[in-house]
Amino acid sequence: MKFIFYKRMIVKLISDYGHREKIISRNAEFVDVIELIDQLDWNFFYQIEVQKDKDNWIEIGGSLFEDGFAVILSKDGNSSVLEKSPENLKQIKAIIRLYFEGELSEIKDRLQIKHNPDIERKSFLRDSKLGAYFSLGFLLILGAIFILILGHFGNLNGILMKFSKTDYARAEVINEQLILRKGTHYVKIVEIKYLVNEETYSGKINVGINRTGIEVGDHLKIEYRVSNPEVYQYIGKYVKQVKSYPRNSIEAKRLKDSLNQNHPT
Repeated sequence: MKFIFYKRMIVKLISDYGHREKIISRNAEFVDVIELIDQLDWNFFYQIEVQKDKDNWIEIGGSLFEDGFAVILSKDGNSSVLEKSPENLKQIKAIIRLYFEGELSEIKDRLQIKHNPDIERKSFLRDSKLGAYFSLGFLLILGAIFILILGHFGNLNGILMKFSKTDYARAEVINEQLILRKGTHYVKIVEIKYLVNEETYSGKINVGINRTGIEVGDHLKIEYRVSNPEVYQYIGKYVKQVKSYPRNSIEAKRLKDSLNQNHPT
């Protein structure tokens, strides 16, 4: 891979609809950003900003579900918004790769960026006027509605999957890690791989603290969108078959023998 201009960037992250930004790295390389993208659960909303300086940056925000994604590109202080937003994580990674290579014109050609010098974003990262994030703000409102649905029905992912054509796949757990959340408890994240139409896909599942029995080598049942197999949800764990022994029959025989000894005929 040939990097022409920007080899190291400042990377910032915003999550959970408006929390303050977190600086992930002040000296990030391309692989660091890709690793961050892979670590996040994109069923929820996130914003990632990759910044060369205050006037040159790219920001991607959204989720894999109804929010969708929005991308803003700034060059020399002039902001541009993608007319055609990325549809999946592969496209997001391709955008990041092009940005690290300095191929801004390629980004514009491939993703149909329409330049608008009057657009200024509303951002948590710096003071600015409303503008570029007006459409994203509407998406945030939709996201809040879906969060309310989640609170009422208990499973937002399941509700969203019901509106799509889906199928099932058998996924293998190939890696696991514990992540500290809010400084008080750990949650387990497992990495999976699965096969759809002879093509291998990979992803991560937050199994929380109640499914710690899921380990490397286990097989999980997942439901995925036929139109985009990268969108999936956890269904359950395949149980390993263990040879059973007739313990109840043995105990019953022992009890019968004991009764016969105490009450001979």
